[in-house]
Amino acid sequence: MRMMGMLLLVPLGACAPSLQVYTHADRDASLEGLHSFAIGSAEAAPSGYRRGSVAAEVTRLVDDSATGVLTAKGYVTAPVDSADLVVRVGVGQRQKVEAPIQQQDSTGDQVAIADLDGPFIYTEQELVIDVFNGKTSRRVWHGAARGLIEPGNIDRAAIKQAVERMLASFPH
Repeated sequence: MRMMGMLLLVPLGACAPSLQVYTHADRDASLEGLHSFAIGSAEAAPSGYRRGSVAAEVTRLVDDSATGVLTAKGYVTAPVDSADLVVRVGVGQRQKVEAPIQQQDSTGDQVAIADLDGPFIYTEQELVIDVFNGKTSRRVWHGAARGLIEPGNIDRAAIKQAVERMLASFPH
């Protein structure tokens, strides 16, 4: 089976409206004859992010959700050293600050700078799932989800939904 290259950016709906998901498959990679997978060691935080205080727990939740999705697709678990596919997860967060943009009032006049809301400070989290060919170590698939989080809070439902959305495009 040839994997098609895909870039998918999807908002996740009411549960986490700010969460976005994208995936990419290596066009030249084939999953023909690959039936087993293992969860490998965690990756470093994605570029530009740091591992937060909840990273270990979030990584475990992503690992568990990915295992459930891949098993439902017909893949079977195996030890890392003999698995056809190795799944690695990266989790990170960063604080972002955005300056307010100039706004107009209902008459079309510019709002005074002193009356603008902001700056806006928020925490963004990114979850990354990479799937590698267990024999060649070549990355065959990549998925990422990014969204706003409440620092120190773990939204289990949003994490599960993000993993399901990411792996929806992963071949059977």
